[in-house]
Amino acid sequence: MTTGGFSETDFTTGVLAGDQRAVPRCGQLTYTSFDRPTAGRGQVLGGWQVKAVAGGLDEFEQDAVRVGINTRFETVVALPTFPTQEEIEGRPRRLHYGPLIGDSVAYWHSVQAGSDASGRPGNVFVHVLVDRAPLLPPLRRPISLWRSSGWLTPFGAELVARSELVETEPFPEGEVLELSRIVNFVLDPGVWRIGVLSVLLDAVQDAIAKRGTVILGVEDPERGALWVGAVSALMASSAAARFYFSTYERHPSREDLEALNVHLVCVPIEDLAELELPGSVVVLSELETPSLGELDSSEGANHESHRTERDAEVEVTEWSVLAQTVFLDPDTAVEALTQLDDIAEAGPVFIAETAWPLAELVIRNDIFSDAQSEARRVIDRVQSPVRRIGSEQPVALSIAQSGTEYHGSRQDPFDSSSGDVPSVMPSGAIQQSQRVSEGYLGILAMPSLTPEQSEARWFRFLGIVRETPGWSTKGFDFRNIFGRLDARPTPELLRTVQSVAHGFLDRLNIEAMPVRSANSQSVEIEIVRFADLIMNAGLFDEGIEAPVRALIVRAVVPLLLDESTVQTFTASVGAISVPLRQLIRGCVVDERVNGSFTVRPLGFRVPRAAIVWMLPTEDVQIDGGIRGNATAVEEPTVALVADLVLRTVADSPRCHLGEWSPFVPLALWRVLWESRTKNDAEAAQAYFVGDATSLFSPEYLPHEDLLTLAQRFPDVVPPRYLQSTIISSRQPPEIGFVCANLVRDAEAGRLALTIGLRDVDGDATALSWAQVRLADRWAASGFAELERVVGLMRPALMSFCRMNAAEIAELSTDVLDRLVVLLFASRWARDRCAAPHVPFVGDAQISGLRHSILGSSDYARTNIAELIRSGIIDREWLLVTVMFLTDGAPGQARRRPDLLTSLGLGSENGAGLLESLARETLSDLRGFGDEVLSPIADMFREEVRRRPNVDSQAEIAKYRPFVWQWFEHLVMPTSESECSQGPLGRLGKDKI
Repeated sequence: MTTGGFSETDFTTGVLAGDQRAVPRCGQLTYTSFDRPTAGRGQVLGGWQVKAVAGGLDEFEQDAVRVGINTRFETVVALPTFPTQEEIEGRPRRLHYGPLIGDSVAYWHSVQAGSDASGRPGNVFVHVLVDRAPLLPPLRRPISLWRSSGWLTPFGAELVARSELVETEPFPEGEVLELSRIVNFVLDPGVWRIGVLSVLLDAVQDAIAKRGTVILGVEDPERGALWVGAVSALMASSAAARFYFSTYERHPSREDLEALNVHLVCVPIEDLAELELPGSVVVLSELETPSLGELDSSEGANHESHRTERDAEVEVTEWSVLAQTVFLDPDTAVEALTQLDDIAEAGPVFIAETAWPLAELVIRNDIFSDAQSEARRVIDRVQSPVRRIGSEQPVALSIAQSGTEYHGSRQDPFDSSSGDVPSVMPSGAIQQSQRVSEGYLGILAMPSLTPEQSEARWFRFLGIVRETPGWSTKGFDFRNIFGRLDARPTPELLRTVQSVAHGFLDRLNIEAMPVRSANSQSVEIEIVRFADLIMNAGLFDEGIEAPVRALIVRAVVPLLLDESTVQTFTASVGAISVPLRQLIRGCVVDERVNGSFTVRPLGFRVPRAAIVWMLPTEDVQIDGGIRGNATAVEEPTVALVADLVLRTVADSPRCHLGEWSPFVPLALWRVLWESRTKNDAEAAQAYFVGDATSLFSPEYLPHEDLLTLAQRFPDVVPPRYLQSTIISSRQPPEIGFVCANLVRDAEAGRLALTIGLRDVDGDATALSWAQVRLADRWAASGFAELERVVGLMRPALMSFCRMNAAEIAELSTDVLDRLVVLLFASRWARDRCAAPHVPFVGDAQISGLRHSILGSSDYARTNIAELIRSGIIDREWLLVTVMFLTDGAPGQARRRPDLLTSLGLGSENGAGLLESLARETLSDLRGFGDEVLSPIADMFREEVRRRPNVDSQAEIAKYRPFVWQWFEHLVMPTSESECSQGPLGRLGKDKI
């Protein structure tokens, strides 16, 4: 672990992220409840508020910090009302480390602060540290700030009021989480912790890759900090800077985890049993003994995942195997882990593999020979580019370490208005600069009216490039000076250009070994500018393309793929022409050059700054829509567009895509296309960063594009995002295809491949709506199938009953027709199959459905009639249901109309659909009439006793006096014409 706190230069001023003002690297803020509440004009009110700000935190940074503040701090064992000083010093603490804005991160440190100034208990003091450049030296593992003496931890209203931020003092690291203590904790002979650590490491690695969260139950916050320290100790400081955690949370919900936006959350063990979280969240206890799995071998042998006591499966990775190997004994582990940062610093420039430094450590030490094969697998996954010449630091760091204030942005040497000659230069450098300037001025004075004259200028310029390192640092607009050749270049000029290109390759080979001085990107910048000039001018053929491509691959691509160098590099180079942008893009997406391009998840393949630089929106020649060229998704440009869009979504909760928003359908198309190549949900989710389902927002994805994607990728698009289209679409053929695919894939178990965080309830509801939309002939499959289908459609019915009038108005008539039949069938299923009660149907729902019965559509009437005529819904049930629509005698209205009556299925004058169907089914009883007992009395009594949801004795007593009236009403026809018309014919009399 890195020792020591911030250096003094951490608080010197410099330009960060292109800002034009001088700001320190770090800012601070405190938040608590302070000042006694008062009323009156001009008085300061108390309560929760920002107490102090330091380090130049602007309004946006403060807003972002406040979003992460949690003013609840409940401990398992409450602090005494009047604690001793020892108890105050030992108070539990919470350290939440997470992303803020852009590359910035924040540490939210919270402690209980007793009662506030008004005497209210439960005050919490939150001290926040913002690091605007966490990846710049000095690097450290964030957990090293645990119990730092720099945190303000006042207790009591008086100390809270007097607390003040100290801006100038270095912020020290804590002294309790030394590497030796972490190693001894893991290797405690009294407790076997290697098992939990192995599962935790692999679960955390999965969470980092997929932006997920792992829950670890701990006995107290101190133990939580030790576990965070153990995970951090097994990665380099640079990787730990992007490992986000919280050492103490109580009862976190799914929404809480989304707001925290961390990879590891420690909670009290006592809370684990009460957690209600999605199945994708791994929950682990530090006290359990998990079943350890085996790593998949390269030969394809069978393997097993880790399994927790809660039956969660965690895929085994090389990281946990390497960790087990390194933890041989305390001394060996401490000595080995202290080398990780040095290994990471000396390694390839764009390593993102968390386990890579540990793998390098194992490879270099024979003592760890048992894990050599696992280490080699990690190293082989990571491309090893030619090492960057030197180790130039970004502009902001160079300024900070020199202690010099910088109040302007770095100028582009391609800009003719710039003249960025350093104010202090050695005399030899000044003379060389003067010679270069004189050479350029001489070129400008040369005529260029004929092809020969233009080539003469080029020969002279190429001589300067060949003989003068640093030729591109002067303020000359080379592209405008040389332009494009009007005539075909001579072979001699092309050979000279090729020779200069090979000269750059020789310089790379010679200068790659020794460490170069300050401006170590100068060669790479010259290479880009040289390539840009010759390609823009048309000085390019197959002989030149090979060395230029090699230069781009060896010198430029590594810088573009390195988050720590890409912004400085692209800003220094400036804009480049279209031909060079195309060449660079081809190199970046070429797996032979960038082997990790298709291995890393989308959204984490290429830094945003690199994509914006080499792929402006005008270069995307493909329409943002997806309904045209069916093969466009395979093009490299689309992969870069998708990478940029997903990175933007992952970095910004509000998804500010700006000029890239028209390309969201294209990006989502690429996500689904790549996810389709995976054979399980975990692999598909790992193929992109963040929650790609945010791209399904109607703001970015037109209705037609969503339908197209659902038809092309029926087993990948999450059903919940199709629900709105399913229930409102007026395109029956297309929506029928989508619904059929959803239902088929759900029954076959293929919907496990859907991308994004699983939402079981949301997806189940959408699938239920698909079942409703697909329903055609309800009586086609018999009793058991009707019972099953009604059960599958219940989530849709529940969803419908929660809709408001505006939402119901958006439903298609097809859906409304089917909902009427579903409500009727659900009433039958409740009585016959002990299905759940029909949910409450409000006035808005009834108003929306009545037209399906009383309007021009006959879908609902026809299917209800077929269910009854087929015998699936028996006449005994129908008889009692019709009788229950009244308050006893036929035509006697109930004080509150039954739902079926409100829908128009029952009628006060006896000519409703259900009454008509009852007459039809009871027509065989017309020969009776002289008996003492009504022929329907037994039917009524037996049916009522079958229904578990009614008081049978009370209902029998209520309707017994009217059984003859019901017999006459339902069995004896009122006229011959009524008999001849049938139920569907008579229904027209009741239209309203």
